[in-house]
Amino acid sequence: MHCFKYAKMKIVFTIITIFFSAVCMAQEGVVQFMNNKLHAMYNKAKYDTNYVERPAQRFNAQVFAENGQSQISWKTDNYKADFTTYDKISVGLKFSYLGIGGGYSFSPKYANENSKTNEAKKFSFHYYGRIIGGEISYLKSGRVGGEVVNANLSTEKISDTLSQKMASTDLYYVYNNKKFSYPAALTSGFFQRKPCGSLLFGFSALYSETENSLSTTLMKQKSLSLGVGYGYNFILKDKWLIHLSVIPMIASSNKSNFKFEGQTETIDKIDMGFIATSRLSAVYNFSRYYISINGVMTIHQFGNEESLSVDIMNFNAHFDFGIRF
Repeated sequence: MHCFKYAKMKIVFTIITIFFSAVCMAQEGVVQFMNNKLHAMYNKAKYDTNYVERPAQRFNAQVFAENGQSQISWKTDNYKADFTTYDKISVGLKFSYLGIGGGYSFSPKYANENSKTNEAKKFSFHYYGRIIGGEISYLKSGRVGGEVVNANLSTEKISDTLSQKMASTDLYYVYNNKKFSYPAALTSGFFQRKPCGSLLFGFSALYSETENSLSTTLMKQKSLSLGVGYGYNFILKDKWLIHLSVIPMIASSNKSNFKFEGQTETIDKIDMGFIATSRLSAVYNFSRYYISINGVMTIHQFGNEESLSVDIMNFNAHFDFGIRF
């Protein structure tokens, strides 16, 4: 009897071992397949080597410090609200392999505080390719303050009780991709050897929410945007790259609402708006290392003065130190 139980347990153990071995082999096969596909895409790229050069290294790591601020303004028939995220310095790390990677940043100044209103962090996943690319990011910040003015000109100041959440997807397509390198300015994933410019096509999807812990104030914004702009890479003394680009986009806002003191103002139809993103970057390459300074400003305008208007301005400044290996 005991021998039968032992044999039965041995069979079950063998089946489990075979199952997990098969799963591991399948995972290794999937990883190998994806790696081969990435290498094929990476090596297939064709470009003018007189203008663009690709580093020999496949891995890219960055440590960075950034300072960002957002200003949000909502105006309705009954209220006018202005909110600003407090200046904060965040530190973070980005890592990529063959242009695909992710990043995380947080604000150490508030890292040891228990209150959720002092949180400041950002997650991102990106692919910066020579032809197409983009980034998916999620930002959460509790350092928001401002004021609300009602129709009777009564003002209520709100401070340290608001939080902001923002999820966005930003995609690009480079028209002159054989001579102009967008990744050279973003992550130094390529080298721009001669000055060159290109049309840049952009797409953006945005979800933004600002609320307080008591739920007396609630603002939401959703939008889809599509547009075309232009970027140019200047080269100074072979080592410095100066990048300047602007991408204006037409935005459709399918849902916006503002809630305060029990009253809600809503845009629940397609309402055209405007978004413009400008970027100024300076990159210095030396051996496998590089340093860069980036400034990015994005302006959103939705709605109209007759019902509900929304203005959002985001500014972010980066200082990066990177290594390719």
